[in-house]
Amino acid sequence: MIFKKEYISKITDIIIPAGAGGEPPASGSRAVEFIVGYLQEQAEYAAEIGDLLEKFPDSSKLGEPLLRQLESEHPEPFRRLVELVYTAYYGDPAIVEKLELPGPPQPKGYTIEPFDATLLEPVKKSQQKP
Repeated sequence: MIFKKEYISKITDIIIPAGAGGEPPASGSRAVEFIVGYLQEQAEYAAEIGDLLEKFPDSSKLGEPLLRQLESEHPEPFRRLVELVYTAYYGDPAIVEKLELPGPPQPKGYTIEPFDATLLEPVKKSQQKP
C-alpha cells in the first residue's frame, strides 16, 4: 500500500493544527515521515489504517467534520491514527524544544509518586491461608 505524504500531512494538521502561540502543526514535525515509516513496517496496522485513509475523499475536501465522521464509523483504526500523530509530534526533539517541554513523554514517562506497598496489605491479608 502506498501512503501519500501530502495526504497524510493534511490529515495530521487537522489533528494537530498550528497553535495561536506559534506552535507548529503536526506537519511541521516528523509526524508524516514517522507515520509513513511506521505503516510500511507494521503490516498489522498498515492495512487497517490504510483502509481508513482510502475512505477519505479528494484531499481538498478533508476537514474536521469528515474526520469526526470517520472517527464515529471506524473508531479503532482512527484511534490508532491519532495515536501515531501524537506519538510522532511529541516525540520529535525539535517540537519538544520548541514547546519547551522537559522531554518527550515517552520512554521517560511522566513523573509519578513512588509506589506505596502498604496499599497491598489488605489484599495480602485476604489471600493468607488460615
